[in-house]
Amino acid sequence: MNSVKILSPQQTIIMQYLVNGLTVKEIANQMSLASVTVRKHVNKAKKKVGAQTHDQAIAIVVARGDVTVNIDED
Repeated sequence: MNSVKILSPQQTIIMQYLVNGLTVKEIANQMSLASVTVRKHVNKAKKKVGAQTHDQAIAIVVARGDVTVNIDED
């Protein structure tokens, strides 16, 4: 059986920031974390969703509905 692995709340928040276009450094500043801590959360999230890259992880979490894409209409 292939079970869906749930992202932690911290991983979900970080992935949402990535979807919104923030860099790891910007996310770290926003969340008052070290960049290395943000990278660890991203790497754990990538493993949970079976992704090899940040972009692949973003596509998967959006497709799964874990995070949403916010589109600004100017």
